[in-house]
Amino acid sequence: MPEPRNLLKGWCPLGRSFPDAIRALDPEYVRRLHEELDAWTGDKSGELGAAWVLAAHTGHWPSQRDSRVSGNGLVDLTLATEGLPPEIAEVMVTADPIARSKN
Repeated sequence: MPEPRNLLKGWCPLGRSFPDAIRALDPEYVRRLHEELDAWTGDKSGELGAAWVLAAHTGHWPSQRDSRVSGNGLVDLTLATEGLPPEIAEVMVTADPIARSKN
């Protein structure tokens, strides 16, 4: 039987930082994103922070699908890019020991 894979090692190379990703975006996109995300209500489980990170690293526009105010509990965020089908994101707790140590 093969040895179990350690999911904390070797599966995700370290990419550019969040500040670097934000700086690489068009300032008008960041301004509009800030306005959009400031309007979110009922944020839970880090969905607001996840939306910022996903938008910064993918360039896809995040929309809140599930909140304390509304939602079905199945999809936290959708990510949209013009001309492409929407993608979904479920926000979970990180397993990254560096990120966890900063909380």
